[in-house]
Amino acid sequence: MKESKIDIIEEYERLFGSARKVDLFSPEEDYYNGLRQEIISTEIQWTPNRNELFPNVQLIPYPLYALEQSKKSAIDDGKRLFYISHSNYGQPDYCNAVGYFNVTNSLFVILQYSHITTRAAIFCKRKGAQLKREGENWYLMKNEYISSAEKAAIFVTGESVSWGIWKDESGKSLDEIYSESASLEKKETERTTPAAKCKVNNETKHFFFISDYVYGVNAYGYYDQETNCFYISKGSLIAGRIISTLLDENTIAARNRFAKEACERYKDSYRVKITAKCSSPSAAATYVLGRKVNGWIAWKDQDGVCLKDYYQK
Repeated sequence: MKESKIDIIEEYERLFGSARKVDLFSPEEDYYNGLRQEIISTEIQWTPNRNELFPNVQLIPYPLYALEQSKKSAIDDGKRLFYISHSNYGQPDYCNAVGYFNVTNSLFVILQYSHITTRAAIFCKRKGAQLKREGENWYLMKNEYISSAEKAAIFVTGESVSWGIWKDESGKSLDEIYSESASLEKKETERTTPAAKCKVNNETKHFFFISDYVYGVNAYGYYDQETNCFYISKGSLIAGRIISTLLDENTIAARNRFAKEACERYKDSYRVKITAKCSSPSAAATYVLGRKVNGWIAWKDQDGVCLKDYYQK
């Protein structure tokens, strides 16, 4: 028996009565095309709510997440981090700052995305600090370099506080840690500093010294009158970076080459790994301190006599 075909339109009429068939079934008619075009051209604006998108996930503000990444990067770079944290996120007195202390130049670096209090932000904004506001809170748009740890603490809190307010993860204060470090460094220096006179290649050399614990410097060496060269001895500690902005490009390049070829990294300083020959006492002193200096006066023996006076005797 031949199967009969069902007319869908007639079946609809039988069940529901008369209908505008072209509106329901014919996509080629004007009504359909007009409705379709209206849907396409209608602009729908919808701003998703984070809680609607992720109802079971607690999202943290981006600056807090980004600060964690800054911390990881600094730790990977060998930095010892210190913290100031107060109040809760969203409160005007909230601060959550992270940074590290550079012993070489006494700078304190506050990491990008650290939060400072609203009270401090108003003042710091006037001073040109790169800040951005999110709700009630302010955070740094880039690393902030401040001339001392105490000033950095004031920058964050907006109050007159000491540098001891900075704490590491164990709860030790910055001043406590670096007082211990300075004491240990001094003991190590006393242990490793050579005698006033030493033999080099069976010749007795008179040694001269430059020390600066703030910049991690403890250098020593001897002068050769015949060549006017100064030799910085193996084991000497020199500044970890160029401190002065007054050095010319050639001197900076020579100092950087000296640090790369004759030294190795040691904490925030460089340690000389071979006895290094320098073209003059002043060149040697400049390499050691990272700033322009008169080596004839800067180099002194254990009795405090400078190089110039010693060789004029």
